[in-house]
Amino acid sequence: IAGGMKVNEPAMDLGIVMALVSSFRNRPMMENTIVFGEVGLAGEVRAVSQPQIRINEAVKLGFGNCILPQVCLKNIKKTDKINLIGISSVKDAVKLMFGLIDDVEAVYERYLVYGKTKEGLLWKIRMTILK
Repeated sequence: IAGGMKVNEPAMDLGIVMALVSSFRNRPMMENTIVFGEVGLAGEVRAVSQPQIRINEAVKLGFGNCILPQVCLKNIKKTDKINLIGISSVKDAVKLMFGLIDDVEAVYERYLVYGKTKEGLLWKIRMTILK
């Protein structure tokens, strides 16, 4: 970006990292997905403020999946309007977003997932792997 960029919102960290990985790998991120979380120097994904408000807005905008810090899930109302996937590291987010998971079914065992349908999310991950 010409002239640089200032980031005043820590919740943007994970989204920026995912955009950089997408560009580097020349692969799109999983469709219909919103990502937020603060990223630490060691790659850990930290909690952010107001996760419920962010999720509610994502639902209004039509997003179907939300990848967020795992620690934020305990404060969120469960919903069937959006898949909520809790992650604890950038490594986990990259594996999930770019289909680098060996066993797609393991998503439901490894990550805390709340939401619409298991089959719908697993299908999207499989489509990401095939791209």
